[in-house]
Amino acid sequence: MITLLRKQLLACLVLMLIAVAACHRTASAPLQPPAVQTKSFQPRALRDVVFERTPERLARGKYLTEGLLQCFICHSGRDWNKPGAPPVANKKGAGHIWEDRPWLVAPNLTPDKETGAGNWTDDMFARAIREGISHDGRVLHPQMWYGSFRSLSDEDLASVIVYLRTLPPVHNPLPKTNIPEERKKTLEAPEPLVDPVPQPDLSNAVKRGAYLARIADCAGCHTAWEAPIVPGFYAGGNLIERGKEKVFSANLTPDSSGIGYYDDALFISTIRTGHVKARKLSSLMPWIVFRNLNDDDLKDLFAYLRARRPVHHVVDNTEPPTECPACGQKHGYGDRNSKKTVVPVSVDTRAYADYVGRYRFDDGFIVTISTGNNSIAGNNPSGSNNPSGGNNPNSGNNPGGVTNPNAGPHLFIQFGNDPHKIELLPISATEFTAADIPDVITFERNAQGQVTHLLSNVDEVGKKIE
Repeated sequence: MITLLRKQLLACLVLMLIAVAACHRTASAPLQPPAVQTKSFQPRALRDVVFERTPERLARGKYLTEGLLQCFICHSGRDWNKPGAPPVANKKGAGHIWEDRPWLVAPNLTPDKETGAGNWTDDMFARAIREGISHDGRVLHPQMWYGSFRSLSDEDLASVIVYLRTLPPVHNPLPKTNIPEERKKTLEAPEPLVDPVPQPDLSNAVKRGAYLARIADCAGCHTAWEAPIVPGFYAGGNLIERGKEKVFSANLTPDSSGIGYYDDALFISTIRTGHVKARKLSSLMPWIVFRNLNDDDLKDLFAYLRARRPVHHVVDNTEPPTECPACGQKHGYGDRNSKKTVVPVSVDTRAYADYVGRYRFDDGFIVTISTGNNSIAGNNPSGSNNPSGGNNPNSGNNPGGVTNPNAGPHLFIQFGNDPHKIELLPISATEFTAADIPDVITFERNAQGQVTHLLSNVDEVGKKIE
């Protein structure tokens, strides 16, 4: 699962290290802790597995590879002189050296035995795609979106590999990726994937769209991970650059500044044609492959986006850049935005003790919920962290309706191994957030009233483990 919580930018500590879109994007998942040096690790041992080649898998694999997963957007040269910059046809899947990072190489996926993947086993492919470990045991650079592809079901993964095996072999000698030593220190060894990944819940349009959005890493492009402030998931403002192209991603939330005015027909037309009415989409938006999706999948994807939390963040690449208080960058119509504020409401804080614990997302990422008697938000109505600590003599004057925020327990969240705590402020009886995170946190109880899960960004689930 791609937990969006794993991509959280801790604005007061660090910028997101591995978030980029199109050519500068990561695997999607929420809150990201500060980078730590890779620990020694043992990659999962390769298995002796061969996926059965069937016509159904071949068709499904082609559909995913040449569409939603955008494999050839990275693993091919592209013709930037054509609308959408399609992959060069006669070198599809043959790999490519990154223009702005010549040390980064997307390898040749064709079955050429000398320069490609002709000698890779099926499980070498599987481990690289979903776990970020190369065929020879190296940790892959997160430009390979294994965090997103981790959500691929076992059947879809098998289908992708079956299709890749059928590509025409292309002899295309390329160097290996040679990540600079300083960057290597920021990489974390991915969590091995040892359990089966079943088909997702496809019972309704939003759930089907959620699966599509995760494996396509829509949030990777359309969330401003590297901005000084992350205004919200899918709220746009991610600066994407490749070669001479430069663009801020669009807001895909159902706000008036996003896709609030879209309907199914306009969304499908935009993806199919690369135009929003009279406006042309940047070639950095991979509509050139997304247009290969069928209408049903595009409708489901749209239904999922419409079900996200609305975030007001106006981004317009056709307008002169102005300072944006919402994301801390300069982009078109930035001055039409305002900084996120959080006005806490009065709640029964006795429930906080039930929330305390550690929660694990299925990619292994951990968040910790704790309580304390001192607020680190002070009397800041935005809820952002006060580096001076919680002993603020004015902290009782809270505009959110909490009579004395230092008098009772406060709720805090920590991400991964980061010791830094961020106070979660109640915005309803069940929802919590802070000004410096783009997330809304809720807690889920079972039939016996015990808190069993933490929910992030509406539907990202962390299981309580202690």
